Amino acid sequence: TGLTGSITVPISVIQVPLQIYSSQVYMPPILSAGSVGTPYPDTVIVAQGGSQSGYGWSITAGTLPSGISGGLACQGCTSYKLSGTPTTAGQYPFTLQVSDSAGNITSVNLIFIVNSDANGPKLTAGAMTLGNLGQPYSYPFAATGGSGNLTYKIVTGYPDPALSLSAAGMLTGNPAVVNDCASGPGIFLPLSYPLPKTFTVMVTDDAGRSDARPFCMPTYYPIPQITSIDPPVVI
Repeated sequence: TGLTGSITVPISVIQVPLQIYSSQVYMPPILSAGSVGTPYPDTVIVAQGGSQSGYGWSITAGTLPSGISGGLACQGCTSYKLSGTPTTAGQYPFTLQVSDSAGNITSVNLIFIVNSDANGPKLTAGAMTLGNLGQPYSYPFAATGGSGNLTYKIVTGYPDPALSLSAAGMLTGNPAVVNDCASGPGIFLPLSYPLPKTFTVMVTDDAGRSDARPFCMPTYYPIPQITSIDPPVVI
């Protein structure tokens, strides 16, 4: 019939925020504790988002342990690799920054732990239970190994100012900040919502050996409950 038509379709292009990840998206890198004289397993840190090209890495605060070096994971790679053999025990906080070709910049605060031997405590990994805004919450962190008493503390970030972590590893309080996590439920994640808030817990035994890893606490608004109907009867 020779008829034609047209329609204007709006297209929105959203730039994914530049972020530094571990192998699990929306979570910061996990640096396992090393020990003096033992080769540290190569640990790759990934950047995603931004312009998706031209990533450049740098340490802007703190230092890596002696014997450990960082740099591009391979020729032409965009990821960052830590490797080497640590020579001195201690806790080494540092800030790792990445930039892209569009000038976007982001950074993450990390801590590299080097123990005197390989018998230190190991934090138990696992997804934290869901909290409800304004309602009592408790979560016990746990670790295996180590010697004597284990002491817990938060070393980077903070899950919620209304919560506190005891030295025995119990997180308690009435949550005041809404948050979601890639580990679950994972409903309100980018691009439409803010990035998850994460924090790092460190455990230390009586011998001064430690371990640290990031966690994410999901907090939702309470599920609405019907408490009354007015009028009570509908005809």
